[in-house]
Amino acid sequence: MKKIITAVLILTILTSTVFTSLSYSAKGNITYPYGVTDEMTEPSYWYDKALPDENKVLMRPEQIEKVTQDSYTQEDNMNIDLSKMSESFDADSLSDALASFSIPGSELYIDGELIDNDSYFSAIREAINTTSYSGEMNNIYGICTKYAEMRSYPINGITGYSPDDTDDEFQVSALSVNEPVVIRQKCEIKGETFYYCISSICTGWVNGNNLAICKDKAQWLDSWQVNINSDDFIVVTQDKIVTEKSVFTPYASEVKLTIGTILKLVPTNEMPALVGERNTWNNYVVYLPVRDSQGNYEKKPALISQHNSVSTGFLPFTQKNLLNVSFSCLGNRYGWGGMLDSMDCSLYTRMIYRCFGFDLPRNTTWQQMIPNTHIDVSAMSDTDKKNLIKTMPAGTLLYFSGHTMVYVGTHDDTNYAISDLGTVVESVGDISILNAYSVVLNPLTVRRGSGITWLTAIDGIVLTVPDVDIKNCTIKVERNCKDAETKVNVSYNGMELYEGVNYTVNYGTNSITVKGINNFTGEATADIITNHNYKTTVKKATLSANGSVVTKCADCNSIKNSSTIYKPSVIKIAKTSYTYTGKVITPAVTVKDSKGKALKKGTDYTLSYSKNRKSVGNYSVKVSFRGNYSGSKTLSFKICPKPTKISKLTPKSKSFVAKWKKQSKETSGYEIQYSTRSNFKSKKVVTVSVSSKTSCTVKSLKAKTKYFVRIRTYKNLSGKKIYSSFTNTLSVKTK
Repeated sequence: MKKIITAVLILTILTSTVFTSLSYSAKGNITYPYGVTDEMTEPSYWYDKALPDENKVLMRPEQIEKVTQDSYTQEDNMNIDLSKMSESFDADSLSDALASFSIPGSELYIDGELIDNDSYFSAIREAINTTSYSGEMNNIYGICTKYAEMRSYPINGITGYSPDDTDDEFQVSALSVNEPVVIRQKCEIKGETFYYCISSICTGWVNGNNLAICKDKAQWLDSWQVNINSDDFIVVTQDKIVTEKSVFTPYASEVKLTIGTILKLVPTNEMPALVGERNTWNNYVVYLPVRDSQGNYEKKPALISQHNSVSTGFLPFTQKNLLNVSFSCLGNRYGWGGMLDSMDCSLYTRMIYRCFGFDLPRNTTWQQMIPNTHIDVSAMSDTDKKNLIKTMPAGTLLYFSGHTMVYVGTHDDTNYAISDLGTVVESVGDISILNAYSVVLNPLTVRRGSGITWLTAIDGIVLTVPDVDIKNCTIKVERNCKDAETKVNVSYNGMELYEGVNYTVNYGTNSITVKGINNFTGEATADIITNHNYKTTVKKATLSANGSVVTKCADCNSIKNSSTIYKPSVIKIAKTSYTYTGKVITPAVTVKDSKGKALKKGTDYTLSYSKNRKSVGNYSVKVSFRGNYSGSKTLSFKICPKPTKISKLTPKSKSFVAKWKKQSKETSGYEIQYSTRSNFKSKKVVTVSVSSKTSCTVKSLKAKTKYFVRIRTYKNLSGKKIYSSFTNTLSVKTK
């Protein structure tokens, strides 16, 4: 996910005689990407550049909580509900697993110094084996008292493949102050203690100096759990707050509170008269997690100056608030996985959304797996993609491989986004990779290293807000009786929507049915108004025997026949069965009319595919006709698991042993078929319901008999199995 071309920093304008590499703003020597002006860097500029009504609450707290809960329960998702984790674990098994890593083969540098991999990592293994917990253990509950790095190994220092590597290769993520962890192992090395921790987003090693140990689960839960509807806590809604220096309250001196940090307010009846030497006037009084001299958890009062940008309770989920929070980090440095007390692209989006009560997963892939939020746009043209994004609310998350960004609005028919990024290629000029390493606002015309624009690269959208019902839109439809042309216009709060992008149309004789797609839902019917020289009364509109539309205008009594309509007769999907690849599968569809003429996609029909077409399962594509064609048809297809391969058949007495290659991804198990006939007539079946198993003994067979064998994988879906293709048939003769 690292070092992917993801954003833009330097303006490059190529003219016939001049090449300028920087564009200076009115504020001094601040530079912006091509297409960005000084006024655009204020969030208020974008308040009216996306979905109308920036102050409308997009989701209620209970809806936000459901998104979070769905992210916890989604299959294969890595978000974890820490409060529901099992209470005990086998410490020895975990220790063995943590110490069984392979020593890296590449040259590595820590803080710029070359290390000897064998001795360095062997020492880590030894430390884990000799200082870790053992036996059956109960969970240990911890709270972060400082901004804490999570790492792949219990080590300090930035690790890179060269002395000046900008990314820490062993950085996993970072945790905010007061963020909870479940501790499952420890390692004491070079005079320091590291804990192997589970957070809600990932697992890794955390330096013990950044954690406080709670006495029990109840104390731990009380320190961080909040009610999404309450206002007895604050959320930091600016890039960071550093508490003021104090010699009287050293625990609260110069503590860094990053965006999205949640701290409970001290109740009124527990408010101290002084915090250290200070009165509490014009300050929020919060409980700060503190690590005592023994490493145990305490909570102590601390002051947060009133002028800082914080919210009591979670912010209302509006476009205005999303923009304000996103722009509060503009220009801040990039840090892979949270290194250098900074954020990368997905940590940035996670912490923005945390200000509203969401608990988004850690990385770009997992964020797109939250149920009912992902829109696959990989098969869309750039024009359709741009138009779809234009109708999204500000704050919508946009994705391509390895990068995520926050949509802010559309200016001059160009989409803009803000993101925390590493490198990029400008919108204009030669392909020259620029090191941005900052939170940057840019148009989606910037490019990746391959030269394609971000708009072209975007393949997924995460829309956490509920879809807009098409019934809440304004639908205008008019037919000109001179040429029978029907015009449809659909808008939402004055914003134009796009056919084939936000909705499809099913054309009738005197009415149409509009159905929402992507970020719109539901369907609505609208009457057709016939326009003849601005006279709007329709007396009759029918379909004649020869297939012509006949419109009779009551005002002028004229009759006009349209061109002949041929009904669609060939509607065919390229294939009905595909093999799982991990990528979105979009079957081609062929559509022809009764005269054999190929119909034109977008003009004569639109296609709408099932969502999430990456996993094994059953899917469909709906062909919706328009223009001179009406009706719709749904075609089905399926994605099957990858097949396996027989590696060996070993004869035994009245039996044989079958071995095959493991195929565990998107697979529930294997089906072995065997028969004394090569056409598998009168076949027998053995099912192996564990995908990790790679061998099976087939017993109770006839001695000295030749058997033909084949194997296929399967996945269970709602009580039914979807099978892969069979392996090649092999034979074995029993003893």
